[in-house]
Amino acid sequence: PAPSLTAAQVAPLLAFHDVESVRLLGIRSWTYPKFLEVGKDAVEGAVFAAAFHASRPESAAFSSAFETAYGEPPDDLAAYAHDAVRAVVWAGLEGTRPEVRARLAGLRDLPGALGPVSAGPDGDLYAPPSILVVRRGRYEPLPSPPTSPIPRTP
Repeated sequence: PAPSLTAAQVAPLLAFHDVESVRLLGIRSWTYPKFLEVGKDAVEGAVFAAAFHASRPESAAFSSAFETAYGEPPDDLAAYAHDAVRAVVWAGLEGTRPEVRARLAGLRDLPGALGPVSAGPDGDLYAPPSILVVRRGRYEPLPSPPTSPIPRTP
């Protein structure tokens, strides 16, 4: 995986060298705005995972409130912090440490900026990643894969 600017600079070289039918697969740093600006049409169709992106329905209210309060869009860390505090509040501010820890360990599908947040067996909080695709020069959520098998063609 290449950092966003490196990938955006290399992407046009694929077409130049007649490398076709290749999909760029990347990392969360590709949400950096310069990726689209530098890569232009060469990054069209690129797919990558991001911890947080405002295009998710679960993220819309958080993103709007954050931007109103701070004058800029939230980043991954703002979303992580929001969901961590939300989980602690959900677990309760009252009680002993073991009681709060036990409630946090039982956390399942708490709505958050990152999506539904759950506690894993290791005690960490987890949320599904946003899988994004570049379409028409914008980041969009990648549609979910089909749930039924794709028929084979003869």
